[in-house]
Amino acid sequence: MQRRRHPRLLSKYAKSLWMVTVCALSQTCLFASTATTTQLSLSSSSIASGTVLTLTASVSNGSPVKTGLVTFCDATAPYCEDAALIGISQLTSAGTAILRLVPGNGNHSYKAMFNRTVSNAASTSSTQSVTVTGTNATTHLPLCRITRSSCFQTNPAR
Repeated sequence: MQRRRHPRLLSKYAKSLWMVTVCALSQTCLFASTATTTQLSLSSSSIASGTVLTLTASVSNGSPVKTGLVTFCDATAPYCEDAALIGISQLTSAGTAILRLVPGNGNHSYKAMFNRTVSNAASTSSTQSVTVTGTNATTHLPLCRITRSSCFQTNPAR
């Protein structure tokens, strides 16, 4: 006598195999992540040209998140890539990531994005703005010197 497979069982098996394959390929459903919140603060909302601006991101999941990376971006850009990517900093044991830079003259808006980890979900801060005033009208691409936990960017005078 030939064995017949039950169509519902075969269907359930095929669906679960398909889901495992999709999850493994996309890496989007392998881990359950805890929700996080990211807050961004600036050292000042108005600075003179040539002044260092400090961006501080705090990440929490009910308590400070101590591992992971925070990406700092130009908030006016649709995506945080290419010229809109300002810098990346690692979280400290206090749950903060710091980036220092010297922005050019004008109005600037920034946001901080916590990058997902195995145990913590991604989150994005609200936008923070700064106005830079002064007579330095030159614009240069920032130079970046990597330090222990942040990237220090400067606009050298030429």
